[in-house]
Amino acid sequence: MAGMPLDEDVGCANCGYNLRGLTTAHDCPECGESAMRTLRWAGRDLSRRAMAFQIAQASGYPIDAVLIVHDAVAHTLATAFDKGRHTTARDVCDGFLAFAHANFHDAAEAADLLSEWKLNRSEDVGRIVWAMVNAGVLKQSPDDAPEDFDGLFTPDDVQKAFDRPPQSLGGAPPPA
Repeated sequence: MAGMPLDEDVGCANCGYNLRGLTTAHDCPECGESAMRTLRWAGRDLSRRAMAFQIAQASGYPIDAVLIVHDAVAHTLATAFDKGRHTTARDVCDGFLAFAHANFHDAAEAADLLSEWKLNRSEDVGRIVWAMVNAGVLKQSPDDAPEDFDGLFTPDDVQKAFDRPPQSLGGAPPPA
């Protein structure tokens, strides 16, 4: 039975049973209500999670890894200094480090979660970005290649990112 995993608390629309741990292809084990019907009834937007699930399956990385890379790329594109310029692998990795700096409490939390999500190096970010390209979520230019992500950051660079102000990492313009 296929389907996207329900990895958060979702009460069945009919009986309230927590459907967490099932997939969208399952029915509620208590009353038989369709998990998909419950999600539609609750107004849950599955498009983001469905995209992440598809890319996680293709790339071999956890859904949370795909989501943080997706959000970091979106942040990088939204805060790019020169919106007309092509976004490079270096831009994406600098933006990823800035996004991590802004969204994790400290370097230890970043290291723990990124390790859990198998995001240890720039090559890991690159594999997810290329899975997004292959899925049609991102576009590539003719000069882009997966190797562009090789050697752009290591776990030590993640640690060092927390020693600098976020704006010095790229991904956000310096204060006026």
